[in-house]
Amino acid sequence: MIITVDAFSINGQTNSTYIEGVLEQINSVKFTFDDQLYDLAIISKAYYPASNPFFYFTIEPAYIQNINDADQYVPANVEITFTPYLQDVEFGFSEFNPLISNAEQNRKSNKYMTSDRLERAITPTNLDALLNLTAEKASIQDSLYTDTGWSNARYVGSKTSAAESAGIAPTLTGQTFTGEVFSIDSDTDYICSLTSRVKQELFHTSNKPLPTADLTDLKLTLGSTFGQQQTELTYSTINLSGSLGIGDVLKSPEITDPAEYMRVEDIKQNENKVKVRRDIYNSYPYLPPSYNSGVILTKVNRFDIFRFGTGQNRIQLVNNSRIYVEGNSTIVDTDDFGQIVSSSQCPYIGYIVDQT
Repeated sequence: MIITVDAFSINGQTNSTYIEGVLEQINSVKFTFDDQLYDLAIISKAYYPASNPFFYFTIEPAYIQNINDADQYVPANVEITFTPYLQDVEFGFSEFNPLISNAEQNRKSNKYMTSDRLERAITPTNLDALLNLTAEKASIQDSLYTDTGWSNARYVGSKTSAAESAGIAPTLTGQTFTGEVFSIDSDTDYICSLTSRVKQELFHTSNKPLPTADLTDLKLTLGSTFGQQQTELTYSTINLSGSLGIGDVLKSPEITDPAEYMRVEDIKQNENKVKVRRDIYNSYPYLPPSYNSGVILTKVNRFDIFRFGTGQNRIQLVNNSRIYVEGNSTIVDTDDFGQIVSSSQCPYIGYIVDQT
């Protein structure tokens, strides 16, 4: 489903119909076709900054009745409902939005007053007003200061980790590259054979100039048998060439075909245990394999890919997509978390010259 950022009309109004900020947030689209209501759930989205910018949405399959009836395809303007939809998008950038921190007026205290000592160093000039409790209230908050959560959040601060953010690291380092985003079911030959591309600037967290799938030197040696239905493994040794964190992916050894990938959900360093989610890429239709003691699991290099948004959503994961990388003619595949799963090289198109 393709939707341009300029709507035909909004509530009958044809002016100021730029809705890119709305399309960045929607998770469903609703409309009526042939007297039947369709409510389409959005699975993933991609933005294309073409001459007429648009969003490319992939949706859950929907059944359309009378699809072979040619009379149903008469062009018509149909009312579309986006969910969620903030009609007053100006609120997001107004002084009333507390998340922007651009308030023009400070909150006044209910009990503390301002002591005016600009003219006198010992006694304030408004001493009488202070004694009568009629002086101007001070610009200071006097509520919730004894609450630990409130004071830590505003003044003391706290550390964040990937475990508190669904496996996403709180800080990112990386570099940009030029690429083109396709849906996850796009064919490799089709992607490689395109001559006209809709390129966009993307961001990846790899330490290499261009993103690609790769393994690290970090390896876990299982200390005991790891069964098919187990989700917590015990390791005896670990090659500490790097670090293991929440959200990292472990790959089974080459003896398994296909390879199983596991995502780290929790780490108990004192007990040498790691909790994982098994077979995250659904390589096995029933149960994943079991592993004997001494089997080595390898950590996959965690390279995430993001795209730059607009408005308040400055950066977004490019998840469940196939991305053509400009510069090395490589196609990288991402999972639900925007992490690179695999990469493949486009074939070189050579030319054969007959000299006979």
